[in-house]
Formats: sequence, structure tokens, C-alpha cells
Amino acid sequence: MEPLALIAAIEKERGLVAYAIHNRSINSENFVAFLDELKEHMSCPEFGLYLDNLSVHKTKKVKQKLEELKIYPIYNIPYSPDFNGIESYFSQVKGEYKKRWMQLYVKGEPIDPEAIIRQILEVNVHFWNNKCI
Repeated sequence: MEPLALIAAIEKERGLVAYAIHNRSINSENFVAFLDELKEHMSCPEFGLYLDNLSVHKTKKVKQKLEELKIYPIYNIPYSPDFNGIESYFSQVKGEYKKRWMQLYVKGEPIDPEAIIRQILEVNVHFWNNKCI
């Protein structure tokens, strides 16, 4: 089974705003495309985006895109995932993923990891309710 990587953005008010699933790890091109998509879902002309210290978040290409889109990066303190709200969200998604995966496995049904992730995320998506906070 090939590993999958998830990029997601959440808001306190709306929950999951946007996400993208990729094979393998996230690269600068994936993240730049995600920023374009995220900007489309936001009605605010400018906003801050809380980021961890993943090296992709700090590449020249990503920094240029953030500036172009008027998205202001707010970087977490290094090695402090407890301060990053998305980590709690991902923890819940992983727990539900493991449960669904095991249910399919026990029943002998085919397992499509990406489909499972999409099903879990789509339950919680609150797209298009854009407002500035």
C-alpha cells in the first residue's frame, strides 16, 4: 500500500475548509496548488495561516505564493505539535480511518485508503460558508 499525504485547513468557526490528498509526501508544487485552492474558499482578501515547521512551508516558491495571495504565515514554535489545532483534527481522522479500515479488512472487502479518507473528511466539511473573522 502506497503512503498518502493529507494537506488540510481548518477554521474555528467552520471546521474543515479545504483539503488535498497526494501520493507520498507533500512537495512545494502540491502546497502552492493547495494555497490557490484555499484562497478560492476564503472570502477574505487577506488572512493568516498557521503553519508547522514542515520544510515545504518555508521554501522560496511557497513564500512567494503566500505573499502573492496575501496569506500571512504564522509559524508554530518548533517541535510543538500540541499548539497546532490541525494535529487534534488529524488525530480524530486517523482514529476513524483505523476503525473503518479494520471493519473492511475483517469483512474481507476491498480497501481503498483514499476513499476512506475522503469519506471521513466529507462528513465534516463545511465549504462555502465564507466569512471573515
